[in-house]
Amino acid sequence: MKTYTRADFFLDLSQTAVPDENRIRQVSETWTLQGRTGLLTTLHARLTGWIDRDSWNVKDRAFFLFASDSGLMDEGGLSSTGDRSTAREVLSLSRGNHPVNILARLTDSRLVTVNMGSRGLDSLGQVIQLPVMEGGSLNPVEEDAMTEEAMMTAIRAGMELASQAADQGLTLLAADGMSESGRLIATAVLSVYFDRAPEDLMERDPDLPDQLFDRRAYVLSSAIARRAPNPYNTLDVLRQLGNLELASMTGFFAGAALYGLPVLLGGRVSLTAALTLVRLIPESRPLFFATHQAGDPGSELALRELGLTPVIDDRAPFSGRASALSLLPLLDLTCALYHELEDGLEKDSF
Repeated sequence: MKTYTRADFFLDLSQTAVPDENRIRQVSETWTLQGRTGLLTTLHARLTGWIDRDSWNVKDRAFFLFASDSGLMDEGGLSSTGDRSTAREVLSLSRGNHPVNILARLTDSRLVTVNMGSRGLDSLGQVIQLPVMEGGSLNPVEEDAMTEEAMMTAIRAGMELASQAADQGLTLLAADGMSESGRLIATAVLSVYFDRAPEDLMERDPDLPDQLFDRRAYVLSSAIARRAPNPYNTLDVLRQLGNLELASMTGFFAGAALYGLPVLLGGRVSLTAALTLVRLIPESRPLFFATHQAGDPGSELALRELGLTPVIDDRAPFSGRASALSLLPLLDLTCALYHELEDGLEKDSF
């Protein structure tokens, strides 16, 4: 099989889908005529520019969780979850008893779990197995996190998943990373993007011991110093510091851009992947929609650069990994209300 390269990636993304601006304007005017304007109605209008259907609803949707491990955790003293490994999280998802399973059921959303490379994870039903690197990415404190081939393979795998989502008729996507290491890696990548120290981008959670906070800041700073990636070469930052979750999710979002599938962003990993793609392909920016207020300074900076304002001005009452799902009931209600208003306007015109 031919190796997928950066040149192939940029060639594939040379033409991305664009929203229907006329439809967005039409829907926005309908909301304005009814005296109902705000963040939620603006988001709904923007979404209708992507959804090429008569019903203009967001019922055909899926939440993708990408799982992988990182050698960064071998540095020790970085975990706040004890022995709650990525493999155990994925196993819980496959059995249907993880909190994310519950949220997916409550919001009538398809849940797709993708293993990109997790330690101790055997083949499981209900989990897509795409282990680009057995055991996950490497420790960026010691060496580049991924080889060029592994990074581009993960990106291509993500693009293929988006292609399959389009083929299955999905019209709205959400995605995030599964591992604790992924959130730490995302902080390191954002540190390079924004030229800020990791500790400046990490949340000072009162429940997080100072010793753990300081240890994380030290290890992430060490990884950045030893890799010394060029902040203006986004793919090099991803290859040297990133992980398979970030790489595959960047590809997944790239595929969404190709097929015009809008994406809801929730947690830090998804925001970092979206920002990575936008830095590579600026035309992809309109594809993304923010759900919740960021819980950490790094995510807040990512939201600002993406030009996104979260609809829900509060943190999700559960893990940020699936926070995007909590916006869906509001979107469903907004779509239903819009149809009622639109039908009323049509009747009044006769």
